[in-house]
Amino acid sequence: MIIKTTIKQRNGEQRGIGFYDTEGKCWLVDRDKKKHYMTTLKGWGLDNWMYELLKDKYKMERVILTETRTHKVYECRVETIDENKIFKTFHPHRLQIFIPAVYWKMIDDGKDK
Repeated sequence: MIIKTTIKQRNGEQRGIGFYDTEGKCWLVDRDKKKHYMTTLKGWGLDNWMYELLKDKYKMERVILTETRTHKVYECRVETIDENKIFKTFHPHRLQIFIPAVYWKMIDDGKDK
């Protein structure tokens, strides 16, 4: 089953941030490199609260990230994320985790798009 992952923003609005595949135990997220990639950390950002919820409640095993401009698809296992995540908060956003790009494995180069 595919579950839409949403967060409640400070203004009360719900915002979709991806989908969770309960059978594949993976969080599917689309990320725009201009918005979700922190160049100083050389890493991709994820919402920490949703990450922890999916890991604890749904036994998530991996995150699959699609970069929206290039259509490249990357995968990172939960164990790798937990060993290498960097916490940052940027107001008005919630606590984020950043996982350096070196830990993401490209699983699709996006050239067929």
